Amino acid sequence: MRALAVFKQDVQFQFRHGFYYAYLIVCAAYVLFLREVPAWMGDRAATLIISSDPGVLGFFFVGGLLMLERNQNILDNLFVTPLLLREYFLSKVLSLALLAIVTSVGVTVFSFGTDFQLGPLLVGVVLSSAFFTLLGVTLAVKVKSINQFLLTSTVYLTVLFIPVLGEIGVWETPLYLLFPTGASLALIGAAFGEASLWELLFSTAVLAAWIALAYRWAKRTFARQVLEKIGGEQ
Repeated sequence: MRALAVFKQDVQFQFRHGFYYAYLIVCAAYVLFLREVPAWMGDRAATLIISSDPGVLGFFFVGGLLMLERNQNILDNLFVTPLLLREYFLSKVLSLALLAIVTSVGVTVFSFGTDFQLGPLLVGVVLSSAFFTLLGVTLAVKVKSINQFLLTSTVYLTVLFIPVLGEIGVWETPLYLLFPTGASLALIGAAFGEASLWELLFSTAVLAAWIALAYRWAKRTFARQVLEKIGGEQ
């Protein structure tokens, strides 16, 4: 019940600080763009947009959320309560995954109608959002300002988005599926085209493994950078 209560507070917090309203404008721009691109490149353009924005929004939004919570001393008060760190992470992951689902499905429906497969799209977006949200937590608690967060994130994202080279035809290799972004591109791309069952299952397993690693890293970093300083529960 604690996690559900924190989840509701997170969604309200995101609404109050304009996250949904700001992203509504961004999504409208994506829809206008996708409705104008030639039909032959529409599916690929949608895959790239959803993989690199709604699928990754948790990375940037959780950075902003943590900065706000830290500046407003919310973290100091939150972790002297019985709330556990895993419940805090779960709330952040679910609330930002909800935003990712709403935006990615909205962009797809308003751009292409219902001519897509919902299952692979949701799996790809939710798992990608979970991974990047946890990765964003790790980075956000290490830095001191939004500018530092944005600068450092460039290094992470440049490496992680190497698989985009295959999506745009620069250099293709099956090894991209070992990247979390490569697995995400495969799953989201399957919503607009054909994909074998083994590729879908393998991509899901790869993302699940990366989420587990990201969780362990986020938990260790958060405990060292935040909890040890305020004496909260892990």
